[in-house]
Amino acid sequence: MAESGTWETSHLINKYWADIAVQGPQAGITLDPNITPEDFKTYGDRLALRQIAMIDRHPHIAFDESTIVDVGCGMGRTMRPYSSIFKNVIGTDISAEILDQAKQYCADRTNIEFIVGNGREIPLADNSVEFVYSGGVLQHIPSLDVILNYFKEGVRILKPGGILNFSFQTWYTSREGGIDGNRVGAQVTATDIEAVLKGLNVKVLSIVVDPKDPIPHMNLLLEKTNSPVSARKQKLKQRKIHFQDVRTGIFEDLESYSDFRHRWKTRKPHPVTFWQ
Repeated sequence: MAESGTWETSHLINKYWADIAVQGPQAGITLDPNITPEDFKTYGDRLALRQIAMIDRHPHIAFDESTIVDVGCGMGRTMRPYSSIFKNVIGTDISAEILDQAKQYCADRTNIEFIVGNGREIPLADNSVEFVYSGGVLQHIPSLDVILNYFKEGVRILKPGGILNFSFQTWYTSREGGIDGNRVGAQVTATDIEAVLKGLNVKVLSIVVDPKDPIPHMNLLLEKTNSPVSARKQKLKQRKIHFQDVRTGIFEDLESYSDFRHRWKTRKPHPVTFWQ
């Protein structure tokens, strides 16, 4: 396990990766103990293509000429399909053990690199990549400061014109992790993100949500600019939201994904708390 020196990373290792180690990485990541390797791969392939569809709404650098960074890559379920789309793929995670699993999972791919992170920064140079992605990660971080710093870090490593695509939960009620659930992170609001964006050369491209999702989350897409932009282009509140079936159609027909499919169908929707 990498030494991070931060309480937040220790929390994630103890509350998240330790739990996953008991269940097995595929079951722990997907929240379904019955998931098969074949369905795990299919889910990752479809998830990656949904992220690509979000980016394709906007002008961007050609994928096959670009590097994408997967922050909190875990076992590499999106890295593997990304490696067929992008020139290079870099995955970072706080757990050296899960990266060992990812290396095995992606062993037949030659354009993937893995880097152990410290739980706060992205270990890459300024202006060095074209795309940064993080999915299902920020929602587990117990510190709001760390979550917001990842937005700064993502923008920092992007080249001008590069795109950041981060997803996070939008229903949390506590500013501390572990209150709304054992693997639940800190609440992040639109006001929090707008405050961070004011200091960055970045504009908001789109907000993508799935109106059918009982566990509300969103994807926020940002573009790095060469110079500061107007406050209007950094606003989230009252901005047009793109509705997309982000989850729907990804796992419903996967036979072994029975447990999570049942949860997704029967769970009472959480109220959205993000727009504060």
